[in-house]
Amino acid sequence: FPLPPLEEQKRIVKKVESLLDKISQVREIIKETREKAVLRKESLLNKAFTGELTAKWRESNLVESAQNLLVKINEEKMKKWEDECKKAEEKGIKKPRKPDCKTVGEMIIPKEEEPYKIPDNWVWTTLGEISLNITDGAHKTPTYVKSGIPFISVKNIRDNNIYFDDVKYISKEEHKLLFERCNPEKGDLLVTKSGTIGRTAVVNIDFEFSLFVSVALIKNNENITLSKYLLFAMNDFMNKINISSDMKGGVIKNYHLEDIRKQRFPLPPFEEQIEIVKILDRVMEQEKEVDRLCDMENTLELLEKSILDRAFRGELGTNIPEEESALEILRKIKEKQI
Repeated sequence: FPLPPLEEQKRIVKKVESLLDKISQVREIIKETREKAVLRKESLLNKAFTGELTAKWRESNLVESAQNLLVKINEEKMKKWEDECKKAEEKGIKKPRKPDCKTVGEMIIPKEEEPYKIPDNWVWTTLGEISLNITDGAHKTPTYVKSGIPFISVKNIRDNNIYFDDVKYISKEEHKLLFERCNPEKGDLLVTKSGTIGRTAVVNIDFEFSLFVSVALIKNNENITLSKYLLFAMNDFMNKINISSDMKGGVIKNYHLEDIRKQRFPLPPFEEQIEIVKILDRVMEQEKEVDRLCDMENTLELLEKSILDRAFRGELGTNIPEEESALEILRKIKEKQI
């Protein structure tokens, strides 16, 4: 036990308390800043997907209705089906089923079922209607190998990105079987749907990887919706719902594929999607500075440990050599015991 003189103990306590109090104040500022940043992001996303964010832009930019995008969807689905039929024919396997092409009226959500009001040239539809396909990864745990094809699960998706730093691998043979049903490609959206629900990431890499069942794959039709718009819209949806009550399941909640397909989706004209993404990208980049400030918490923890360490090493500048030494205190204690 490092025993300083009594008066120095008092000075050490006073100085340590002062320094720790300042750190506590900084922590409060960081906490308040983080809470405000979260609210600011949620407010911004809400404005983006109600049309408020681009209200002035629409006044000076007359564009066609988003209903025209729905017309293109059937064309895209038929084109994809024809390409898949051609590949199936080359491989000598069974051709896929012809897609069910709905009318524009059938693809639009009825007025009375709209979650909230959107601009007149936007439409309410569903993710299932605008996506080329919605599926998920392997429904059973594969055999892991030391090196091979990356196998992505919930833990690898965070902060709107895919991380390969702590990834597991499967063999090329097993990946090939999984990839036939669930093939993530550049521009697709990944959404975690069980365990930790609602993490999202746009696939922005060229190499192949496989997914676990806890991750859903939304194959995006980039001629209809921008991948970044789809990602921001999904983030806004997750902000608006209560996962603990709105998701199915027991202790572990699940965001089922049927729920994702039925999820209501505000679709603006393509040009307005570009403008929304441009504004959100710019503001989110500014918000990263706030995130970096909030990362100071780890530094504060190290600083606290450093202060305590220096305090009990006599390195806080509290020592006065002329004072009675701790050795004298110990001698007095010994004498009293005798």
